[in-house]
Amino acid sequence: MKTLTTILCLAAGLCLAAGPGEGNAAKPLGVPKQASVIFEAGKTNYAITYSVTNTLPRSVEIVGYTASCECTHVEATGSVIPPLGQVKVRALINRGEPTVQFVILQDAGTNLYETLLFVLPNK
Repeated sequence: MKTLTTILCLAAGLCLAAGPGEGNAAKPLGVPKQASVIFEAGKTNYAITYSVTNTLPRSVEIVGYTASCECTHVEATGSVIPPLGQVKVRALINRGEPTVQFVILQDAGTNLYETLLFVLPNK
């Protein structure tokens, strides 16, 4: 059931507030809900960088990332975040028009964290 819930969550582009059976338990990582850049005509590659913060006095491992489509690639500066430390996540988006993508991060405790990525129209 847990695997099915995770698959449905990823397919829908949604994030679980907590893993099954965890209720509203606080998650150990601080992850921004959204990040953005401004679209530039003729440009097709965008990089959005954001920080992920460990709120615990122990290390937390990031076990994986999922992006909304093949046009989005994720890089991170580390897979283990030290106690009360940070890592940088860089999402590379290859699109020639304004778009909304997402990245879902999973920690070793099976918590999921979603960040929406906007390439916003230039007004």
